[in-house]
Amino acid sequence: MDASLQTILVSALATWLGAIGIGLITVGLKLNNTVQRLGVVVRELARRQLAHEHNIESLKDSRAELHARVTRLEAGR
Repeated sequence: MDASLQTILVSALATWLGAIGIGLITVGLKLNNTVQRLGVVVRELARRQLAHEHNIESLKDSRAELHARVTRLEAGR
């Protein structure tokens, strides 16, 4: 194999490996971006769940207070 053919093959192989490397980096960056966005979504869902749980507890407390008032009113009849 002469030197010019070897140079061409080495250049082609280096270009091919470089393209694969760029492709892997691109996929990795997209995956990282997706994971970050999912993290934001998960944090927002957790925040909303806590707010809903707080609302449910408030409704339970209000219901218990209302029940106590109704019981007092019925006892006063």
